[in-house]
Amino acid sequence: MKMLFSLLLVSLIFTGCSSTDKDNKGKKADIYFSHGTSNLIKGNYSQALSNLIKARKNAPERSDIANNLGMAYYFKGKKNRALKYVKKAIELDPKNTEAKANLATIYMEAKKFKTARKIYEEVLEDFTYTRQHQTYYNLGKLELRQGRAKKAKHFFELSLKEYKYNCNSLYQLGVIALKENNFKKAAELFDQGTQGTCYKFDTNHYYLGMTYRRMNKNAEALKTYNLFLRRFPESRYTPSVRKAMISLEADSFENLIYSQDDKKDGKELRSDI
Repeated sequence: MKMLFSLLLVSLIFTGCSSTDKDNKGKKADIYFSHGTSNLIKGNYSQALSNLIKARKNAPERSDIANNLGMAYYFKGKKNRALKYVKKAIELDPKNTEAKANLATIYMEAKKFKTARKIYEEVLEDFTYTRQHQTYYNLGKLELRQGRAKKAKHFFELSLKEYKYNCNSLYQLGVIALKENNFKKAAELFDQGTQGTCYKFDTNHYYLGMTYRRMNKNAEALKTYNLFLRRFPESRYTPSVRKAMISLEADSFENLIYSQDDKKDGKELRSDI
């Protein structure tokens, strides 16, 4: 699931067991919503769409269903329908902050930056919303897409203040540090991006190894790449990692030979004297 978007998951966890949902349509809506949201998280968008359409037929008044249905359409490439249902979710429940966050991101992806920023600012006004780290990250992405790295950096840092393991914010700040040739800072950020809940985030592992190489810390780079291959054998970065390791191992072997030759030359020189 793309980190830019948010899904309403509370109903997935709780409403299926709700004792107040006595009517048959409500129970069916719960079941279809639960299955549809689960499909959506797993990336099974066609199945998600099928289940969420059925959920909406049984409970057209539910904002959470409309929001997730909109996201299913979005990931199927039907962006106009996605916009329709996410807007409907907000119409059904003006306090649906998740839907507002998704609406802003849809506009950002469509390069309607002014509209997106305005809605993100509305999202930030909901002090009970627990995913503001994602809002700040998205604002950072919005600034990056307009070529404003300094402002983007500010929002990524705010994202980390909200949640220190926002993997994407750590990655973006690491890349900014690399571009500034601040390799030490980049390594710190990418390293943090491999810990906690980010341990499954292959991008930060890959860039950490790359940063160590640029710092000429070949031993650390090899250690990082070895860990990478154990954790992410099917990653899109795996071919690049294997290639980098061959180069690093060749350099290490060459340095070892030179080191041995230097010792031999020194010993022969002393014996000649």
